[in-house]
Amino acid sequence: KIQFSGGNGTGFFARIPYNNTKMKVLITNNHILNSETILDNKIITLSINNNLKIIKMEKDRIRYTSEEYDTTIIEIKERDEFKDIIEYLDIDDINIKCIEKKNKQKSKEYFNNLYKDSSLYVVNYLGGNDIVISYGLFKKIEDYKIYHNCTTDFHSSGAPILSLENNKLIGVYCGLTKNNSKFNLGTLIAY
Repeated sequence: KIQFSGGNGTGFFARIPYNNTKMKVLITNNHILNSETILDNKIITLSINNNLKIIKMEKDRIRYTSEEYDTTIIEIKERDEFKDIIEYLDIDDINIKCIEKKNKQKSKEYFNNLYKDSSLYVVNYLGGNDIVISYGLFKKIEDYKIYHNCTTDFHSSGAPILSLENNKLIGVYCGLTKNNSKFNLGTLIAY
């Protein structure tokens, strides 16, 4: 759980490709941790299994945030006190290879065929208190947006969207769709 000025959100630890290695990172939404909150010397407060942890934003820490993709990624350093985190999510490499090799239109068609009627799950803080696993189905991809029907709540922002088939990270939950409330929205992690 990530604590921020507007309340609580969800975040997760993952390994992402970076400079021919897999870098450990914290991933959440830009509307949870934006460009102002990840500046040098800022402190990010996390609750992991009800234990408070902090990340101090220092000059050597790699970070990325995008309002357009509603995603923030922060490097986890060896000095961070996350030794009890033994499992980091891995990205579905099919996503990244597809984005690299094909244009966006072909990628969209490919992903819609790849995940058609696939089972997904979201691990989130439903109601802001308890960790809940919500199951649902992939619906479609438009550009970088992934639509699904996993049950989520206000404190679910920043939760991982995972494939039930292989437990690989597919996207980051962003919120409800504005025009069609029967689907939830996420960002395809490959973008």
